[in-house]
Amino acid sequence: MYAVGLEGGGSTTKIAIIDLQQRKLLKTYQYSLSSNRYAVGLQSALNNMHRCISDALTAYNIDIQHVSSFGFTVSGFNAQDPQILNFMTQLNPAYASMRATHDTDGPASYYHSQNVNNISVLIAGTGSGCKTFFNGKQKMLSAFGHELNEDGCAYSCVRRFVNRVLKAKDLENDEFDGEWRSFAKFMEIEEDYRSGTLLDLFYGGKKLQIAGFAQYIFEHRHESKIFMETLKTEAKCIADVVSMIENQFRNVQKLTGTVNIVKVGSFWKILEDEEIKQEFLNIVKDYDIKLIDCEEDAAVVGAAIDGLDIVLV
Repeated sequence: MYAVGLEGGGSTTKIAIIDLQQRKLLKTYQYSLSSNRYAVGLQSALNNMHRCISDALTAYNIDIQHVSSFGFTVSGFNAQDPQILNFMTQLNPAYASMRATHDTDGPASYYHSQNVNNISVLIAGTGSGCKTFFNGKQKMLSAFGHELNEDGCAYSCVRRFVNRVLKAKDLENDEFDGEWRSFAKFMEIEEDYRSGTLLDLFYGGKKLQIAGFAQYIFEHRHESKIFMETLKTEAKCIADVVSMIENQFRNVQKLTGTVNIVKVGSFWKILEDEEIKQEFLNIVKDYDIKLIDCEEDAAVVGAAIDGLDIVLV
């Protein structure tokens, strides 16, 4: 029998196939299909997930009836959401064994299987999120989505930049007009910020598109004061979540030992800049923490083995 893991993202979906008898990872596949319900809608996301699973099993010549466990680690998914299970079992009854969990759960399951304890998974990517795992318990910390004003991610970086530009414009300050023109061109909206195109952008469910400008901000940080200051603020926001993690383990749960923080998401790269990194370190430097770079297939493999009493060889 086999287990299948799925890691869902805004632009790609990954599949892992595990041989449960051999306790071995057989193959991982990656598809350029979104499984983010907030990017393409729930039904399209679930259809894309089914399409990826079906393709991977066909490629490895495995009948779906021989899969005894499906584990999904996907942003915005919840194991208590019955419409997900109902929809998937309508596509194929074999999905009755599926577990749809948050996107922090896959990495946590993987590192637990590697005997790493006191784990917290901290996402700094398009969006942000954090969950701590201790003594068989879990606790969500920090943001639950951009509609609730999440920080420390690509989307919030761009949102913060826009807010700062608009405040300057309110004061008839044109200092950041060059950066604003770059943003308008990148987003293909009108340069006149009073037009409806800016509101259409932020109220139009275009989080992934907006977050894409964070890469431009990072690449041009040394050419613009507002870019660098915005990135420093986001670094402090990430550090603030680390402080919440530290407080949760030390003061709430009364646990000792090093706290292992698994870094998930491409926005962590802003700490490659020493000046920005220092803003982060100023807050966390006295904490007993270890930052772990999430291995490439950790999330999708962790999804496959989540809830199973298995250690891969």
